Amino acid sequence: MDTEVALLKQRADQTDQRLERMEGKLDQIVASLRDVATKEDVKEAKRAAWQALGVGAGIAFAVVAAFIAVLTYLQDQRIASRGEPAVAAPPAQVILQLPPWPVTPPVAPAPAN
Repeated sequence: MDTEVALLKQRADQTDQRLERMEGKLDQIVASLRDVATKEDVKEAKRAAWQALGVGAGIAFAVVAAFIAVLTYLQDQRIASRGEPAVAAPPAQVILQLPPWPVTPPVAPAPAN
């Protein structure tokens, strides 16, 4: 009977050791699961990326619009400082002289005998 009790104690000790190893591994799994992103985290990251893209596009549009506005203003100032352009003389008329229509073909003289 003593051997049976000793054997049971030994098996109980082995079972306790196994359970402690299992608990340690479960604690590691739980710790690693805390670092894993959830669906909400992924959705929030996508939303933030789209917002950043929208803000970047808005800033780029504003910069281009301001650049165009400045260039337009400078062009208007340059045109205004030139003064009135001189009036150019109208181009000379081109007169084409064409033969009357229809043209009769020239007649060749008859050969002399």
